[in-house]
Amino acid sequence: MRIVIVNTHIGDQIGGSQIQCDLIAEKLHERGHDVTYLAIGKKNEYKRPYKIKSSNWDSTEISDNIIRLNPDILYWRFNKKFLYKSLKKVSKAGIKIIYAVSNIKDLQPYSESWNRKNSFKKTFSFLKRSLLSRINYEGIKYVDGVTVNNEEHLELVSDKKGIYVPNAISNKRVDFVWEKPFVLWVANVKTRKRPEIFIQLAKKIKDINVNFLMIGDLTGANYHWVKKPDLLPDNFFYLGAKSLEEVNGALHKSLFLVTTSTPEGFSNNIIQAWLQKKAVIAYEFDPGGLIESEKLGYVVKKNTDLLEVKTRELIENDELRKNIGIRAYEFAESYFSSDKTLNRLEDFMKEILLS
Repeated sequence: MRIVIVNTHIGDQIGGSQIQCDLIAEKLHERGHDVTYLAIGKKNEYKRPYKIKSSNWDSTEISDNIIRLNPDILYWRFNKKFLYKSLKKVSKAGIKIIYAVSNIKDLQPYSESWNRKNSFKKTFSFLKRSLLSRINYEGIKYVDGVTVNNEEHLELVSDKKGIYVPNAISNKRVDFVWEKPFVLWVANVKTRKRPEIFIQLAKKIKDINVNFLMIGDLTGANYHWVKKPDLLPDNFFYLGAKSLEEVNGALHKSLFLVTTSTPEGFSNNIIQAWLQKKAVIAYEFDPGGLIESEKLGYVVKKNTDLLEVKTRELIENDELRKNIGIRAYEFAESYFSSDKTLNRLEDFMKEILLS
């Protein structure tokens, strides 16, 4: 098959969907498919076994590039950005389209809720974004199939062929060195990841000789203060963005992972933690209910007091951490196999081509 994958590239932006697209492109290439990654807003030079083309952030240029490449299948994992205009044109060219959902908002007409406290200027900006979100949502009618990375989201796929394709993550790691034991938080630092909750947690647990480390690219405009030590507790350290292998190394060395994200698809950092034999404490979001049902950590359901209690419990109980970690690793090894993931996706692509 000739396959085109659309997203920003991990060589420019380290994020969950970029990690998945890079892995999928590499594995499909290994299986003999003609894979081209259309990297939106490509900034850096990077080598991969599959082909890479670049495109500006423009729906006409994106769709023209896709049509020029003439794939059998378009794998769009770029959320709703430019979805309507791009896919309308690509669909008319007779190209089969798979819409790969990374976040529950990819299947909803509106991506954010209105804050009543917003100024007139912020409200006007919100309305513009909401209108654009609603227009791009209409692009879903041009897709031939939908993949979701959280099985609970299949119920939102109404009149399209839908399939659950779990994320898959490499567990390769490089050594990470830190003097003190530490709790880890990993994500791009932005509003919907709620990093401030983790920092507040660090402030509450200064009586234990444990550090709280944060890894992630600073993408939220409101979080520049995270880089200012004078404004932060002295047991908290922001380390910036790290590669997948570096994150795996940090997780391997950590006590456990804390995630404070709002509901989304399926956070890669959770899978990474499990593959490094680490428990996960989730402030709110438990994808597929797996953390609770499989006993792979704790979900504190937006309760900051309980978050502190469970964090202290895992810090102080070595045997509990070890047992959860072993269970988490065994579960992740069987549930998030890259071969199984690629088998499901490849079979679905063939099914869409024949439809």
